Amino acid sequence: MAQLTRTLRMSTAFSVLDLAKQGDINAIATLIQNKLESKGIRVRFDCDQGDIKLFLESSRLGGKTVGDAVYKYVEASKFNLQCINSIKIYKTNEGRWKLVYRVEVEQKKNENVIALEVNSPRTLTAPEINGNASDLLPLKQDLEQLHESVKNEINRLSQISSQLERVLQVLEPKIPSPKPVETSQEPTELINWLQQLEITVNSSNQPSSSDDVLNQLADIIGNNYQDLSRLHQAIVQSICSKSPFHLNLSNSSQAEISQSTQLCNRLSRLSFLSTYHYNKSSKTISGKVDPQGPIINFFNGMWFERFIYRKITNFFNEYDLSYQCLINPKLEFANGNVFELDFLFWVNQQVLWVECKSGKNYNPTISIYEAHRNSLELPKESSMMVLLQADTQQTRDLTTLRGLTIVNPDNCIDEIKQTLNLGS
Repeated sequence: MAQLTRTLRMSTAFSVLDLAKQGDINAIATLIQNKLESKGIRVRFDCDQGDIKLFLESSRLGGKTVGDAVYKYVEASKFNLQCINSIKIYKTNEGRWKLVYRVEVEQKKNENVIALEVNSPRTLTAPEINGNASDLLPLKQDLEQLHESVKNEINRLSQISSQLERVLQVLEPKIPSPKPVETSQEPTELINWLQQLEITVNSSNQPSSSDDVLNQLADIIGNNYQDLSRLHQAIVQSICSKSPFHLNLSNSSQAEISQSTQLCNRLSRLSFLSTYHYNKSSKTISGKVDPQGPIINFFNGMWFERFIYRKITNFFNEYDLSYQCLINPKLEFANGNVFELDFLFWVNQQVLWVECKSGKNYNPTISIYEAHRNSLELPKESSMMVLLQADTQQTRDLTTLRGLTIVNPDNCIDEIKQTLNLGS
């Protein structure tokens, strides 16, 4: 019989504990009552609208001492307190019950956390996990291991990010670029040839080491123009309208997206773009070109001149051809007429004249350059116009119909080879 009584008590205690952990307010109050009575404190309780009221019927201890004991017990037990607003402790004073201690329960259901706010400046945060401390120990250890693994992974990724940043900084100035141009400082052969035609060179430009950044940008645009043409056109249109540019790449190939964003990132770092943003979700590029004159000129065609100049001079270097060049020379004729050319080369004991046009409206300039060719007394095959936006068949048709050799970036070197009798 005694064994049966102990079994029933254990079963009942276990059930009350389970109910308390599930949030039953009467079960929680019962366990608090049992805890206090085990310390020799007689107490009865009343549960009313989410409040547990504990009435101390017999206690030599003060209300605050009992309240602290209740607080610690509730904190250690990790009951589910979702249904409780407060725990209040009362003592009799001249026959009347007086509130001597209060524990406010702040509900944070969205975060699954309950904080106890008591008269003393203490708070309790406890996750709603049911079970004994010994049962939760393996879970605690697993969580600690997971936390440590996450920290290690974050540190590893941070190190990789730092290494990649350093690699990018190292690679930034080392973009593959053509060999340095080897040209005479004084293009005497060209100047002598012009003097024989009674043409004076008023001014011209020469390559400079400070051009490296612009040359690299020109190479990037020129070598990847198939993927960058839409971005280039958007930038040019924005320059004309003096407004920001927007380019939707949602239907573009991955190559176009990659090339466009990489170029814009580079342009932004070099302050060619005063603003730049890429929206990954909509795959839209937005930006604004810095309105400085040299930057505007670069986008409006100077990049194409640089690209073609380097393409031709690299070819000369590859064939070990000695050459001289006048870059953007302003020529004055005996009759006083002045005009500016793009490039005049002296190579293989002959003159090669090259003009570059990146826009679509090149028809009016063809007639002008035909007249210039007559003034320079150059044969048609030595007078070339490189059109960015013309296919090979179009250049062949124009060459047949007009007095210049019309080429594009893809076939210009082949035409130069034929002009210089270098074979295929």
